[in-house]
Amino acid sequence: MRIFQKNLIGLGCLVFLCICFLGAINPVFSAEKRTFSIGWEPWTPYQYEDEQKNLNGLDVELVKTIIKNMNCDIVYKQLPWKRHLAYIERGEIDLAAAASKTPEREAYSLFSLAYRKESTVIFVLKGGSQKYPLKQLADIKNSTFQLGITNGYFYGETFAELMKDDDFKKHVQGVASDTINIKKVLKNRVNGFIGDIYAGVAALKEAGVRSQFEIHPMPVYSSDVYIMFSKKTSTPEDVDKFNQTLKILKENGALEKIFKKYIE
Repeated sequence: MRIFQKNLIGLGCLVFLCICFLGAINPVFSAEKRTFSIGWEPWTPYQYEDEQKNLNGLDVELVKTIIKNMNCDIVYKQLPWKRHLAYIERGEIDLAAAASKTPEREAYSLFSLAYRKESTVIFVLKGGSQKYPLKQLADIKNSTFQLGITNGYFYGETFAELMKDDDFKKHVQGVASDTINIKKVLKNRVNGFIGDIYAGVAALKEAGVRSQFEIHPMPVYSSDVYIMFSKKTSTPEDVDKFNQTLKILKENGALEKIFKKYIE
């Protein structure tokens, strides 16, 4: 009887050790899979719904690929950008993509390593570059140029500093989207609008007016963009795991394949 009991005890120990080993090599056995929440708003080609109402886009694919390779899940909630930032600050949502790093945002967010670059330009009607031969953003305040922007977006430190100048600010009109800005340019309510180069081109194509616009050669802003993690719901360990996965996917070419889909 004692021999049988010893065998059962030994078998039980072996099973326990196997479970521990499986848990060590597969997080599914040791902990519940983490699900991150993230906001999104229509912004072609970065995030949009296709004809089947499936969420798609460059940022959607990039983030989903990284999160999946972290052995985590992600859920999307449609939000305007300004509300999205407020939710990050309050801990009502975990992540935000395509974010620029600013001191204000760092007060309530952790930032990943840069996962792509963004370039901001000014779109004008054909011939607008010659009509308004601006060399730098500051030139706008001494011109008749009226500039459309999208409220809540960051256009670089230079633009942010200029917005403190009332003479510059009176040349700027804020709206909710590139689509509205395009209509305002076509109606001569503004002379051009500032926006992300890929998103702006996509918006012009969607509106069927790409051939009527050109990109002004004046430099505006180019920088890295990041994933924001709410400090209320995420830890430095979450960010480290994201960064490690990001590095691996950059090195093995997985992310480059996604970029090429939206460049070609």
